[in-house]
Amino acid sequence: MGVVWRAEDTLLGRQVAVKEIELPDHDLVAVRERGLREARVAARLNHPNVVTLYDVVDDGGRLYLVMELVEALTLRDIVRGSGPGSPLRVATVGLELLDALVAAHEAGIVHRDVKPRNVMVAPSGRVKLADFGIASLQEDTQRTRTGPMGSLPFMSPEQADGLRTGPATDLWGLGATLYYAVEGLPPFDEDGDIPTLRAILTAHPRRPERAGPLTPILAGLLAKQPEHRTSADRLRHQLQAVVHGPADTVPVLGFARPVPSATRPDGGTLAPTQAYTGPVLAPASAPAPAPRRTKRRGRRVLIAVTGVLGVLLVLSALDDRNRPAAGPPAIGDPVRDGNLEFVVDSVRCGVDSVGRSLFRQTATGQYCVVSLSVRNVKNEPRTFSIVNQKLRDGDREFSASIVATMAENGSADLINTELNPEQSAEGVLVFDVPDSVRPDYLELHDSLLSGGVRVQVT
Repeated sequence: MGVVWRAEDTLLGRQVAVKEIELPDHDLVAVRERGLREARVAARLNHPNVVTLYDVVDDGGRLYLVMELVEALTLRDIVRGSGPGSPLRVATVGLELLDALVAAHEAGIVHRDVKPRNVMVAPSGRVKLADFGIASLQEDTQRTRTGPMGSLPFMSPEQADGLRTGPATDLWGLGATLYYAVEGLPPFDEDGDIPTLRAILTAHPRRPERAGPLTPILAGLLAKQPEHRTSADRLRHQLQAVVHGPADTVPVLGFARPVPSATRPDGGTLAPTQAYTGPVLAPASAPAPAPRRTKRRGRRVLIAVTGVLGVLLVLSALDDRNRPAAGPPAIGDPVRDGNLEFVVDSVRCGVDSVGRSLFRQTATGQYCVVSLSVRNVKNEPRTFSIVNQKLRDGDREFSASIVATMAENGSADLINTELNPEQSAEGVLVFDVPDSVRPDYLELHDSLLSGGVRVQVT
């Protein structure tokens, strides 16, 4: 909605984003005034997971939003380029988005358009939610052009039905966004707008296939009635359980394909989310056959064979004690995450500068230069992105410098490179880290939301 420019705030000397807002043709004055009021309220929302709205400008009847400039990919771009993420990574994203929404709701602000396209994922891994403060303007514009407010297929049933929206509307949008992040497609996406609207209002979402422990959480967020949706506090508890350990048992309701019931040991049936605590019944067994008499000679042979096997096992155990234990993957070892296979060739830290002549870059601390190759080992294209790769020193995590990496490679290779099946790329990643950092692992990812694999670099 509208054009976005990179601009400079000459008064404060900072880079900003300026977005022109398209206004509806009807009630222009009233809509503009209401939009100015809501945008100024949203400008008071200061949260690390929100794209900050600095100001709103009325210039000759045109409205412009002056916002924080975030150089990042959207969640939609990441899923399209790298595929859906693991439940653990998606739960982590969900917690950051939930923090943003709770802060907004406490300030009396409802987003009304939570969707993957409005979720920004910075190179540092920070998640930011964009487009606060323009929901009412979108609502008036879209109602005159396409009907209900919201973005198909992520709008809530109350939006599709033209009813009043509130904080629960944003929780639906969050649920649909997390569904997309872990499944790679929306929960409702039929052939055309009208069938999609009908599905949002009347049908169950398609049952997730990759969500794992997120499945009951998504079901709670995608309840048709706002009052039946999971609360923000409850949702935080559930997402933290996925991140830190087993999730709570929550009924898996409201999906299109029912879970088959299990059979109890006593012959009854067990609902999919219930735990059977009855006695464990051992299966009936036939009476044991009477022991047969064996000859002494056969018994002596059995004892001898058992003795030889015992000696061999002892010798094998002693040999295993002298063998070095298998450690984590190290430099030179091929490792794989998802579709991509990586080989780290070398890691050099303590580098002061990288690049050549006019493109030379100087570290603020020290550069750690990682030489690696990456290959797509699957039968579908995959995008390798610099923002997914992390250098770790204990609990500290560092992202690669895009500018320094481009300077050292002499090109944009390994910044955001699409690899066809069996295609490979090689080059360096450059990390600008404090002088005190002594990295121990390089964490490599197929996508930002994948589980990742660690390579020991010490």
